[in-house]
Amino acid sequence: MFAFPQPHEEQMFDCPVVPVTDSPEDMATMLAILFDSSSRYKNDILQFREVSTMLRLGSKYQVEHVRSEAIRRLKICFPDDLSLYATRHTRYRTIEQIHVEAYCLNAPISLIHEDCISVVNFARSFDLPTLLPTALYACAQLPVATLLQGYTGTDGAVYKLSEPDILRCFRSQRLLRDLLFLNYRWILNGPSETCIQRSECRYHMTADMAHLWDTLHFHHDPLIDSGRLWADLPNFGAGRYCRVCSAQFARAYDSQVAGIDWVQLRSYFNLPQPTETQEGQ
Repeated sequence: MFAFPQPHEEQMFDCPVVPVTDSPEDMATMLAILFDSSSRYKNDILQFREVSTMLRLGSKYQVEHVRSEAIRRLKICFPDDLSLYATRHTRYRTIEQIHVEAYCLNAPISLIHEDCISVVNFARSFDLPTLLPTALYACAQLPVATLLQGYTGTDGAVYKLSEPDILRCFRSQRLLRDLLFLNYRWILNGPSETCIQRSECRYHMTADMAHLWDTLHFHHDPLIDSGRLWADLPNFGAGRYCRVCSAQFARAYDSQVAGIDWVQLRSYFNLPQPTETQEGQ
């Protein structure tokens, strides 16, 4: 960055001055990264603001190793393999194990749910389309007001999705909701063939189906694992299904979720196929 031709020849204390338009906070972070000798910026969990600086200034000043490290971290949080996508909207069983503000689990970036808006915008600005399916899925889970109005970052700025991406999120919600209903289709088949209390399980399943019909149309998060069954189905959660039905239904639900892939998710947001060059970035 200091090798770029400069329009001014200012000096201070006999040292050259490089005029920049970046914020003092961004420059402090960037310089700390460049002169860090503790490997913190390679090994530690970083705040989203720090990774944002690494991507933006690393790209602007062509500091490739800083830019690449930011992209590496973002791809861990928003991967192109849904089996690795671990967030509050995919890993129900581990939600209670993480800090209330954390969105991604076991990730190298500490970010909140609303930061996914900025991730989508980064993917657009820096040509990183492989981040889009999972980042847009996260955005689709945000409250309507946040989707429309954006959120205020730690720097005081308001960050919003573009109008086309807002429309993508709203249009995808119906498709995602239909997919969630498919995850529960096993309950329509009634008790397991090896059920050990058929009449009781059938009774409780019928009641849970009615509950699902009343509540599920408010949700569009089909990637959450079967841990949600204990919360979504009152009788299942209360242990009123026999052990055979409980185990079989949890397996059936997880099998349905596992069948959802990244390509399918991308189609729900009407995203084009990334080129080989983009996939390798």
